[in-house]
Amino acid sequence: IIMIGLFFSVIILLAGSFSILKGEKNYLALENQVTDLFSNKKNSIVCVVGTLDPKEIVVRDLQYSCTGFFIDHLGHVLTSSVNFEKFKDFSIFLNNKFYTCEIVGFDKKAGLGLLKVLDPPEEFDFVEVLPETRVPKTGSFVLTITQKALLTPSPRLSTVMGNLPKMFPFFRIDSELLMGEIGSPVFDLHGSFVGFVGRYVRSIQESLIFPSFAIDRIVRDLKAHGKVSYGWIGLQILSNVDGEVRIKKLSPNSPLANFDIQEGDLILSIGDSVIKNPRDYYNTMFYARPRTKLKMTLKCGLETKTFLITVKAFPTRTDLQKKENAE
Repeated sequence: IIMIGLFFSVIILLAGSFSILKGEKNYLALENQVTDLFSNKKNSIVCVVGTLDPKEIVVRDLQYSCTGFFIDHLGHVLTSSVNFEKFKDFSIFLNNKFYTCEIVGFDKKAGLGLLKVLDPPEEFDFVEVLPETRVPKTGSFVLTITQKALLTPSPRLSTVMGNLPKMFPFFRIDSELLMGEIGSPVFDLHGSFVGFVGRYVRSIQESLIFPSFAIDRIVRDLKAHGKVSYGWIGLQILSNVDGEVRIKKLSPNSPLANFDIQEGDLILSIGDSVIKNPRDYYNTMFYARPRTKLKMTLKCGLETKTFLITVKAFPTRTDLQKKENAE
């Protein structure tokens, strides 16, 4: 009996040792993956500094610095738009040297700014923004690379916490990324660029990441027009526990206002997209362009109706103020 007991004790100890070794092996594999990814991407990262005088960057300018990164071989740099109304002149800091930039455009809604380095360095890496890259699954790891002030780039490993069901398709990570780190690129552990840090929400202690596929749409607008145009159909939506998306409220100025549509009608599809949940609706409207036509199918009571609508431009604050004054 004693020998049998000793035998099983040895088996348990060996099993425990193998588990520890396996755990250490997995940890080392993850560590190597992160360090390799950081090493491959860090040379595309820059510090973006808004300046009052581009000829003389002073210490006080650094308090408004953000992270940015090259996105093409032409020297375009993507960063946060947080300082774009405060400053007219920007520089980037790379390899202990400042480079002057011009503003291509920015979008306050997405929190995204685009710069172009006037005389870029001869050699630099860039991050490829691909429209087909999808949002990482909740629970997966992502790597953010930041560059605060004039420090060297730094990696931070985070967990994806889920989506944010609003007009803009942000997803959330569990990292407290503050002012100097806003604008940092985020990668999955396969090395694909999945988004950039748009803002930090102190109330939930999470950072909001603007995804790659949405960045591609905005960058195209900024390069072509210097601004972003969003479509609007004047709907507020309501979703229930079954994921259905219904009309909550219809604006009087909506392109749907003259159709036989009621609050509570079920939205089945918009354009080529089937609407099964609020995320489907917001993603579809994010890509809608003003003055384009969209086919919209609703279930109105027992009847299914299809309408062809002309998308309007998203109202500005000035438009809304004029409407309030008119009323």
